[in-house]
Amino acid sequence: MKILLLPGVNPATIDWLHFLTEKLSLAEVDTVLNNYQFWSAPDEEKSLSREVANLPGDDFDLIIGKSLGTLILLQALYEKRIVCNQALLIGIPSAVIDQKADFKPESLELLKGDDIFIVQQVNDKLGPANMLEPYAPSNLLVIEGNDHLYESYDFYVDDVLQWLKNPVCLARKSP
Repeated sequence: MKILLLPGVNPATIDWLHFLTEKLSLAEVDTVLNNYQFWSAPDEEKSLSREVANLPGDDFDLIIGKSLGTLILLQALYEKRIVCNQALLIGIPSAVIDQKADFKPESLELLKGDDIFIVQQVNDKLGPANMLEPYAPSNLLVIEGNDHLYESYDFYVDDVLQWLKNPVCLARKSP
């Protein structure tokens, strides 16, 4: 199995992603961590298009995106710049999408696919779960929370594991 990890805007999400892969028993598989150009050039503007263009050209079994990584992944899939069998999106920052001039909002239509699983906090400060409803996601797991950290792994790890085994199963919605 080959996995691509797309962190959030903060490099601290790298450790979070590695911990999540351990929780999902994926730590021993072939994992590629994507680093963003703007991390090495802090004065540079964050460009989704540039980050999409710099993604590895490989095919992946699974791609896990957190926050900004979810937008990069959706745009890359929409533009057919990357291929994966399954995608796990955690904390889609839907409330700030309009601030991303180069994000293609039509890529949100991909959320309807059975091959995409979304974990979203009910009151995520960067995009509460109800902001995703217009896109009718097939696999949306709504969990408690409002901090955009997603550190309460017990709220979603079992559901993600079940989906990884059977990607056509629908996620249950929590309060």
